[in-house]
Order: sequence, then structure tokens, then C-alpha cells
Amino acid sequence: MLVHVGFAMSVINEAEARDTLDALQNMFDVGAGRRRAAVRRGTVIMRYVDEYRAPEQVMQLIGHLKTRAALLKHTAEKPLRIMEVCGGHTHAIFKFGLDQLLPDNIEFIHGPGCPVCVLPMGRIDSCIEIASQPDVIFCTFGDAMRVPGKKARCCSQSVRRGCAHRVLADGCPEACNR
Repeated sequence: MLVHVGFAMSVINEAEARDTLDALQNMFDVGAGRRRAAVRRGTVIMRYVDEYRAPEQVMQLIGHLKTRAALLKHTAEKPLRIMEVCGGHTHAIFKFGLDQLLPDNIEFIHGPGCPVCVLPMGRIDSCIEIASQPDVIFCTFGDAMRVPGKKARCCSQSVRRGCAHRVLADGCPEACNR
């Protein structure tokens, strides 16, 4: 079985794939019923960005994570590897020292970057030029709309100049037909 995001494009057998999936579900499973029960018990379930800025809540969440991680079959020698694929995620992980807070049996792998982060500036300029042509409907993901090219223009600025753009959601090409 080839596993893409989260396991560095490695080939693993089906049993390891199922074990890893079960481990992730057990660690991060906080369904609605469990959330209500956690609120009644006073356990912190964090859902909004401001909660992540409160050190005591973060440390409580890290404690919960370490408790759950201790139940995994993964060890420091063979850790559960989680790949973050966005450069923004990697930046935040290092800026706030999140990699240092993880237990030894969980490891971050820094991925290739999301397509927007790794797109060459020349390609952005080409996209802006193509989008500026008459009779062109330019389709892209929403986060690519704000990426500047060499002349500090971005696709969202060409929309303001009257160019036709469609933002794809969840990779849905039908948006281009609207």
C-alpha cells in the first residue's frame, strides 16, 4: 500500500496501514458525544485559535496527547510520523516549539510544501498573464489567489480589473463551467 501525506511516500503493508490509521483515530477522535462529555468533566477540547494561545490550555492538551501517545505501539526508535505539507504549518511548528512538546514516539516530517507555497514566482506571473486575457476563465484554488508575482500583482488583483476567475473547492473542476 502506498501512503502519501503523513508517511513520507512510503510503501507499507496493509496491517501497518490499518494500525497507523487506528492510532491516528484513537489519538485525535473527539466526536460530538465525547466533546459534550469532556465539557461536562471540565476537560479542554480546543476548537478556536484563541484557545491555542492560552498556555495552560495548550499544556493540558499536550498532557492529554502524551497520555494517549503512551498507548501507541510506536516507540522512539519507530515513531508515528506525521507529515505537515504546508510551509506555514512548518513555520508555526518551529516558531512555537511544538516539535519539542511532542512525546518521543511521535515525529513530524517536514513535507514538500503545498502547491501554492512551492510554486515558482515565474509560474505565478504566467498565471496572472493568462488570467488577464479576454475569453479566459481562470480556475485556481483560493489560497493561490493572493500569491504575488514578480511585479507584486496577484490573481485577486486581476479579478478586480475584470478578469474571470473561478475558485475551485475540494478539487472540483465543475466550478470552471459556471
